[in-house]
Amino acid sequence: IWPFWDSQEKFLEMFERQHRLGGVIRIVVLKARQLGLTTLSVALMCWLVFFTPMAHVLTMADEEERTNVNFTMARTAHEYLPWWMRPEKRYDARGKLLGFDKSKADDRAKSEGLQSQIYFESANQPSGAAYSKSLFGVHLAEVARYRNEDAITEGIYGSLAEISGTIGIMESTARGRGGLWNRICKNSETGDLPWEFLFIEWFREPGYMIAVPENFTHTIEEEALIKKVERKSKLTLTDGQLNWRRKKMREFEFTSGDSETFRQE
Repeated sequence: IWPFWDSQEKFLEMFERQHRLGGVIRIVVLKARQLGLTTLSVALMCWLVFFTPMAHVLTMADEEERTNVNFTMARTAHEYLPWWMRPEKRYDARGKLLGFDKSKADDRAKSEGLQSQIYFESANQPSGAAYSKSLFGVHLAEVARYRNEDAITEGIYGSLAEISGTIGIMESTARGRGGLWNRICKNSETGDLPWEFLFIEWFREPGYMIAVPENFTHTIEEEALIKKVERKSKLTLTDGQLNWRRKKMREFEFTSGDSETFRQE
């Protein structure tokens, strides 16, 4: 995932600041789509498991399909480590578990191995999630699509250890007002929920721009947006980004009847 995108750098700045303080790491990320945050979060879970003895971590998505994608990323990360850095793998259950320890019983009897595991679960599975686990790290992806808050309140909050160095990451796009993710973001932003809030805007994705026609001029609304972004994010929107935004808003408007859906996604 190198070099990092601007969106990933923004997230890492917060992560590294919390890490330097030496306490727990807890981050809530409200984001636009395709900003590379899920990839980076899975990588951080792998970092914990590959190099920390007896670390059990969980990466959770809303549905099994996205859970399998996260599993594939973690397995690939392990395979591409240099041989001298790659921990020995004992378990490999697709979409469920990667376990790292000495694979032979005789070797385990002689000395301790890594004994670390990364679990992969769906928040919307009928049996619930994360129960009966003691976790050193959790990554929750697309939280706005979780159908039941029990996956977090009963599963994660009760399983994630409150000790120095543990990592908790919740990240998702928006999905309307009044739901689980809306409450998490609002309470995190106000400080009532003790997870630090981070908003990452769509224009930090380098691919979100298209060619501009010769007669391209800004609308009044776009001029206001340019000024707002400069004031709040210290960035200047390009015409290519604004043209991409126009195209996407038209797609939403002429499909769903509402261009405002763009702001959600």
